[in-house]
Amino acid sequence: RIRNQPKEAGEKMKKILSTFLVLWLIWLLIAGFAVEEVILGGVASLGFTLDPAGPTVYTRYLAEGATSEFFDTRLALLNPGETAADVTLRYLTRDGATLTQTLALPARTRATVFPATLLGAAEFSTVVESSVPLVVDRTMAWSVATPYGAHTETAVAAPALTWYLAEGATHSGFNLFYLLQNPNPAEAQVRVRFLLPAGAPLAKTYTLVPHSRTDIWVDYEEF
Repeated sequence: RIRNQPKEAGEKMKKILSTFLVLWLIWLLIAGFAVEEVILGGVASLGFTLDPAGPTVYTRYLAEGATSEFFDTRLALLNPGETAADVTLRYLTRDGATLTQTLALPARTRATVFPATLLGAAEFSTVVESSVPLVVDRTMAWSVATPYGAHTETAVAAPALTWYLAEGATHSGFNLFYLLQNPNPAEAQVRVRFLLPAGAPLAKTYTLVPHSRTDIWVDYEEF
């Protein structure tokens, strides 16, 4: 047993060092480094390169937005970093026209944007582009005169080819809307399948013009 103690101690030390190395690598990745090569359990060949500053533009997307005598929309932008942000907001309308708004957001600050000041009464989607990462939320409230309802969503980081929505109802006085945003320079063909409690799904294809927002009022769709 006495002769085996150094071997056992060595195995324990090896495990401890391996665990420490893994935790250290995780910390480096979080801190913004890229690991080129790691070999655990033997001789470790490590190479680290400082990750580039990242993309020159950070983008977030919001499909829904409306301003009118009934709806109020406001955007909340948070810059949690140490660098000031140059922010561009692009509002995409139903016909593909785009209106642009810019602002500067200092480090560690939050700003509230009221699209109605630029758009007036409008239905729109929003693309937020920034020189540094931001947190972007959107709140809609109704009605403007006597608010009694609201909903809030966080922006998504990228468009997608497929989306799933579990909830939907058009009975008992419910109105159901789907909002589709096409931020691309090309037309998009979108097939929507409505899954029913029983029977075959209903399906319909919609054409989205470039840089546009489309709303589907499901209650009045014809199949």
